[in-house]
Order: sequence, then C-alpha cells, then structure tokens
Amino acid sequence: LRSVTWSRGAHAVVGAEFWPHAHGMIIPRTRDGRVLFVLPWQGHVVLGTTDTPVESMEAQPAASQQELDFILSEVSRYVQRPPTHADVTSVWAGVRSLVHVQAAASTPTRNLGREHAIWQDPTGLVCVAGGKWTTYRKMGEDAVNLCERTAGLVPRPSVTADRSLHGACDPRELPPAPGLSPRRSRSCAASVGLR
Repeated sequence: LRSVTWSRGAHAVVGAEFWPHAHGMIIPRTRDGRVLFVLPWQGHVVLGTTDTPVESMEAQPAASQQELDFILSEVSRYVQRPPTHADVTSVWAGVRSLVHVQAAASTPTRNLGREHAIWQDPTGLVCVAGGKWTTYRKMGEDAVNLCERTAGLVPRPSVTADRSLHGACDPRELPPAPGLSPRRSRSCAASVGLR
C-alpha cells in the first residue's frame, strides 16, 4: 500500500555577489544529511532547499525562520562571503508530496525519493502522486500510458515534448509590459509565459 507524506521546501534569493560564478553548486550532504543547492539565476542566486515535514498540504506555504536560518548557515560554510538575513531579497516555500510504502511511514522526509508513482487501485482508479515540477511531462505521459493499457486502447506516441505550455510565447516577439523594462518583460515571459 502506498501513502503520501508532505514536506515543505524553502528557498531564498540573494545577490549574485555571494556566488559570482556561471555554474551552480550542490552541497550533497548538509550537517543533518540534506541536499542543498546554490544556483545563479537571472542576475541573482537561489539558495535551497529545506525539507520540513508538514501534516497536510498548505494552501499558502511559507518558509519558517528556522528554515531560512538553516539555509544561510549551511551555505555560509561554502562561500567566501556568507550572506546574512539582510542580504535576502526573496523567500518562498512550496509543499511537495512524497510517496512511500506505508510500512516506511516513519522514514524522515529527507530520505524519501522525489520520484512520482502511478498505479491503479483495486477499484480501477488511476492514481498519480509524488514527482516534481521538473518531471510533470513524464508524469502525464506515464499516467496516459497506464490509462491506455487499463482501457485496452491502442497505445499512441506521446506528443507532450513538443507542446508549449498555456501562455507560452517567443519572448523576442513580446512588447514591453507596462511599468517593466523590455529586458524584465522578456525575462518574465520566458519564466512564466503570458498568463
């Protein structure tokens, strides 16, 4: 039997001066066994992520002070100029669903895989759980493939790899948004599309 556990991940953004490199860095094992990253992003640096168990899906997840303290403390061990709370320009958090077998319910969330699971329950319902934003297309493809098999349909090749997301556009063809520079408009469009 599968079960879902919730875990919150927090991220922070600081200026590029704290990691003046074109490549990112992965810290494979923090003091408590987690993974942390430092990634250059649009003239800034993204630091993350935490792994904090939560009881249920939060509608508006927010990073805790302890999570921000943890990120800054761990990153400070690896950079020449450690960022402080005053250097943080943005903080956000999200909740991830982690799939595990119920027998492993006591496993710490940092030790649970981030893979998705797709299965058919005894009533015939196709279930999709786990995964990450970066694997949503693969999750969708796997779910459709299982539905095809379950319904006895002739399998067809997936077309998701060639589909643009709703609102996607070529940022070079985008007129500037009111109140934003042309560069910032293109950056926003490339990151989140038009909608």
